[in-house]
Amino acid sequence: MTRMEAILKAREGRTLARMDGAAAELRRAANDCGVRVMFFGSYARRAVHDRSDLDVLVLKGAPAEATDDFRERAELAGSKHDVFIDLRKEERLPHLREGCVS
Repeated sequence: MTRMEAILKAREGRTLARMDGAAAELRRAANDCGVRVMFFGSYARRAVHDRSDLDVLVLKGAPAEATDDFRERAELAGSKHDVFIDLRKEERLPHLREGCVS
């Protein structure tokens, strides 16, 4: 492994650790708010890079107020863990459910 490859791998590891922290916080927030979520994209594949975002699918069935509360908590979690969080609603993008992880 070259020095550059080692540097990039270390960056990816730090990014993944930040995303794991944010995802854990989002799982707790979703549970508290009564919202069900799943993760998709590079995080679900565990193939992140230093500019990856955390893609979150908010599943159908939650009341709008609960979803709004979750969105606020997701923004705080993203700031805390220095991760951009991309929230999507299942109603608008049902095909995203395939390939998601909880």
